[in-house]
Amino acid sequence: MKHTNQLWTPQAFRKIITLLLVTAGWQAAQGQTSTLGIRMVPELTIAGSIGSTNRIQYVDTLKNSSDWKDLTTIVLKVSPTVLFDSNVLAGEARYYRVVNASVGPITNQPAGTPADFVWVAPGAFLMGSPDTDSDRTDFETPQSKVTLNYGFWIGKHEVTQARYQDVTGGNPSSVTDDPELPVDSVTWKEASDYCALLTTRERQSGKLPAGFAYRLPTEAEWEFAARAGKATRFSFGDDLSYSMIDSYAWTTDNGDDASHPVGEKTANAFGLYDIYGNVFEWCQDWFGPYTPEDKLNPKGSVSGTDRVYRGGSWASAPADSRAAARGGLAPESRLSSFGFRVVLAPAL
Repeated sequence: MKHTNQLWTPQAFRKIITLLLVTAGWQAAQGQTSTLGIRMVPELTIAGSIGSTNRIQYVDTLKNSSDWKDLTTIVLKVSPTVLFDSNVLAGEARYYRVVNASVGPITNQPAGTPADFVWVAPGAFLMGSPDTDSDRTDFETPQSKVTLNYGFWIGKHEVTQARYQDVTGGNPSSVTDDPELPVDSVTWKEASDYCALLTTRERQSGKLPAGFAYRLPTEAEWEFAARAGKATRFSFGDDLSYSMIDSYAWTTDNGDDASHPVGEKTANAFGLYDIYGNVFEWCQDWFGPYTPEDKLNPKGSVSGTDRVYRGGSWASAPADSRAAARGGLAPESRLSSFGFRVVLAPAL
């Protein structure tokens, strides 16, 4: 039986089962030996706006909410639409969710700018390092054109210990003698949980634009903001000799083996402080290799073992603060040189 897609209605499914049973009965009547196997698979019903793009995701356990995997992406032509997961194994437990992936284009800044945030308009840029950068790593190539067709807000500063304590009630930092120090020693999940708590609080107070949420930036959002419209290694130029970096970042050259209160160095061209240096910043994405094709609103690898971090720190060399520099670390890692920055952006 030929079919053109995987969206089968329950009526069609019952007709196929009936056809199999009738065929088997006819073969038995003719003296032929026949067998019939029937495997029941999960039936998923997706309801939403016609034309909306929806990512169907699953996990095998609900213990870790960051382990959702993509099953398929569909554009709703009718609502509701029925989808059968024919890839599930017999006896396998799966939990499902649908994520509306229809993003933008959001080109105009929604009303109201959150305190201590900067609006970043939509745009395109070359993500990664060119082959001419002698400090590049294999993880930074090949370059590819990335387009973000939506705007977003990004924090002017790394999340401080004062803000973290206000939202979560705790402070995991290694040194706690100044509330304006960036929060550190925070795991990827703790950073994500902070964003979720902040989203819930601000949504309940009616302060969030429709469709927006506080979250960690995607790797593409982070690099776009760090570059601030420039193709050079930093928003202030290539700085091949790293003679200018001291004005913008705390690194091993000037950090005195510790983080520093946010906002003491010069901001980049978008008005973002400590986007280079001070503490590494967790990103939303799983860490994975780059691919060369053009990308629209990329969200990184769909799975992995490490999460992306960006920006350099007081414990790393100036080269690690380049806009294209990137690394990956296990999300449960807790290091005194790691913190995070928040975006208010379309929910993923």
